Amino acid sequence: MFWILGACVSAARIDVRLRTPLAVAGTFSALVGWVLNQLTVNSRSLPVIVHLPSVVAESFIAVGVVMALPYLTGESVNVSLTRIKGLAVALAAFSYTLYRTHRPTDAMLGLYFGKSEVLSAQSFAYYFCCIAICLIVAVASYFILHLKGTQAQFGRSFENTKRPRYASYKEIRCPFTC
Repeated sequence: MFWILGACVSAARIDVRLRTPLAVAGTFSALVGWVLNQLTVNSRSLPVIVHLPSVVAESFIAVGVVMALPYLTGESVNVSLTRIKGLAVALAAFSYTLYRTHRPTDAMLGLYFGKSEVLSAQSFAYYFCCIAICLIVAVASYFILHLKGTQAQFGRSFENTKRPRYASYKEIRCPFTC
């Protein structure tokens, strides 16, 4: 349902003057949802503070993101993001590498460090050590596999291959018209 709401909002023509207040309200709603989510999660270290269904917190987050979409898709945001395009592309590639490598690395480290039963200085030290090791493994994997792009992955470059031309929606005829 939230995907449909997001698609409808992104397709709607929102007045430019309303985009910033909507983004501020959306950010606030997403933050409220995040706090509610943290307070409703069952934990061994902290008791549940708020007894709400998790769908309530998720709804606040989803509605907040939907409210921020018109601002995020605006021309001013896109123009300001062109300055950090190179950094954004590198972060996107590294983010995917981190996503691929952190679960197996964390599983292996779990065998060595184990699970903490209580919050302590030692458990925080283990936690930050695991984060550092996961980042090191991800950086090493990134430089090994992605430094040369597709050449390292596939043995050849796909940069000069021709992409197929897709028909525009004006060129497609509906088979059901007479």
